[in-house]
Amino acid sequence: ILIAKFSKPYGPSATRNYGINTAFKNTDVFAFLDSDDEYLPGKIEKSVKYFEDNPLCGMVYSDYITENIHTGLTQHQFKWPYNKETMLRGECVSNMDSLIHSKVFKDVGLFDPNMRTCEDFDLAMRISEKYLLCHIPEALIKIRVGKHSSSSTVNKQTWEANYRKVFDNMKLRNQQ
Repeated sequence: ILIAKFSKPYGPSATRNYGINTAFKNTDVFAFLDSDDEYLPGKIEKSVKYFEDNPLCGMVYSDYITENIHTGLTQHQFKWPYNKETMLRGECVSNMDSLIHSKVFKDVGLFDPNMRTCEDFDLAMRISEKYLLCHIPEALIKIRVGKHSSSSTVNKQTWEANYRKVFDNMKLRNQQ
């Protein structure tokens, strides 16, 4: 577990990249967990087993439970098994609490530090161009949502600009 405190906020991408770079030589698998979320029992063990059994797998994601911190209401979020066409329509099947194999970062790079939102979608698209995104069809994460969530705190223009950037970057990669 790596905990870092910065003198100013750098955003999710730069912070995750710092963690990746700091721990890179010491692990084969990176597990990301936002501070208000929770891995449920078996999340890491089942995900690591998936990597062991599937060498073409670059990312393991699962279904999850959302919990509204203001109302206490919970909902099971069913995610689709990886499908490139679904992602090309703009639906990110994975979430940021996924596990990613270290070999992936060597091949596709780290999170884009210039993106405040959609950074997970951007990385998942890059991973999907070289590896499989592997789905465990059970809720293995609890994600707490509320007024603190980026969907509530980041303006619509930033979301739209970053979403467009994911597809613009993909088009550039496909032209090379």
